[in-house]
Amino acid sequence: MWMSPEEEKQFTARFEAVYRYASAIDSTLDRPPSWTDFSLALAWQEMQELFPRLPRFRVRTDIPGETDERPPRTGVYVPQDDPYGALQFAWAGSTTVGELNECSTLGPFGVKAVQQLGRHRLWVDRQAMLEFVLLKDNQEALKADPFMKLSPSDATTAACDVARHAFIDRPCKWFFVEMIPGEFDDEEEA
Repeated sequence: MWMSPEEEKQFTARFEAVYRYASAIDSTLDRPPSWTDFSLALAWQEMQELFPRLPRFRVRTDIPGETDERPPRTGVYVPQDDPYGALQFAWAGSTTVGELNECSTLGPFGVKAVQQLGRHRLWVDRQAMLEFVLLKDNQEALKADPFMKLSPSDATTAACDVARHAFIDRPCKWFFVEMIPGEFDDEEEA
């Protein structure tokens, strides 16, 4: 009883926020990486208020990387030829970890979802995700999912149900992504 109930409630809320943020950092450093388009979209929904201004970035085509190789520079890499591939963090200094792993990208079912829903509704529009899951063709694709047998989709679980079947991993070539110091996306371009 070293805290009042209100202090304990505040402490628990702060601890959970720090834990979620630290877990996102862990996911960035995991090998193989655990980020997918789905998990990145959810993380952005949860943490976007922490970033009122987004820095500008540029893709450095002169700094390429390749799956299963140590990158030339430590930082974030984007797949060279895959608009649905998840970004990946890799580091150059280690001899045991930090290589670029396979690209997590949308497979056929995931591509079908983005084509039918559009990029802006994929993962975040709960009702649209549920309607996608309930389409007869998609029900056929999802019927073997043991989670679906235990608990049919609803608006809160549909995105997860799609995500479990949406991704594949594949080798690819990568480009380094560099933050442009002092420039932000909300500034007018000259």
